[in-house]
Amino acid sequence: MPQKIGRQPTIKDVAAVAGVSISTVSHVYSRARPISPETAARVTAAADELGYIPNPSAASLRGGQVGILGLVLRPRNAIHGSLSGTETFTRFSGAAAAATLATGRGLLHVPNVLASRARRVAMDGCIVMGPYEGDEVVIALEKRHVPVVCADIDPANPDDPWAVRVDYGPATESLLSAALALGARRVALIAGSEANNWTRSTKTLIQQWCTEAGVSLSAHNLYEGEGSVGAAGLAYELLTSSEAPDTIIVSSTRFASGVLAAAKRLDLTIPEDLRICALTDSALTREASPPITSLDLLLEDQAKACVDLLIHRLSGSAPTARPVVVTPSVRWRSSLAQIEN
Repeated sequence: MPQKIGRQPTIKDVAAVAGVSISTVSHVYSRARPISPETAARVTAAADELGYIPNPSAASLRGGQVGILGLVLRPRNAIHGSLSGTETFTRFSGAAAAATLATGRGLLHVPNVLASRARRVAMDGCIVMGPYEGDEVVIALEKRHVPVVCADIDPANPDDPWAVRVDYGPATESLLSAALALGARRVALIAGSEANNWTRSTKTLIQQWCTEAGVSLSAHNLYEGEGSVGAAGLAYELLTSSEAPDTIIVSSTRFASGVLAAAKRLDLTIPEDLRICALTDSALTREASPPITSLDLLLEDQAKACVDLLIHRLSGSAPTARPVVVTPSVRWRSSLAQIEN
């Protein structure tokens, strides 16, 4: 069992448990001098026993900055989704890289902060995109004393001053109001399964709106990794049921592709027989036939705001007086037209 010392363990504690000098411990993590594998193993075992986590940024420049910002994409399908055609993560990552380079720094994608080898990754601060509730990655970075800025809030920490908030309300309500004006009475929501604010807040908004408007809602969770195939199967079941929806809202653009495929299989006309809209946007919705109305999450604006806020934090400044907020926009297309006043 790890030794209990009643405080945050230090390099001195590790040296004592490993039976080596403090400089030897330092060299193990900095690799400034060669250390025998046996000694290095003894040091890392002592560090793990104590729960000691070195701060590579501080070690690199003795309290200075290394000129590198980290980026962690939290949704489980982040990389898989990017490679499969969704733009959410590639748009955010590219914009964050450009904004970081503009400050004279570099951006490093960190795939797994929780892995032991990631402890040696030197970064001045880190952006965490789409944190989960009580996110263990955020907690791990804070233990390493790495300043963090979140893209969207941790649902467990809604008042975090170091988060760029996303106000999904206005755009989501615009979608729903348009659907109602076009005759929507039975709405189905195919939402993702991630425990992040985007999934939770949009689901809550839609549930509340439907209740107040007297519109029937059936909500279904589907793991994002199921993609268009999983969504097509679920949509087909819904559309062939006795209470088939007249409107389907999906969280991801790959889900939208699946719903559209199911509708075509059933010879449904869009939007006359079925209205479709997505809570994010990509080429999959823009280039669909017919094109699908979607929420543009303004990922470039989110990324730039996160970099700016992280640089502000690294300067030692206090949090901004007002929260930093990004408000998504609706991209109206023929799958759900906007009614002109």
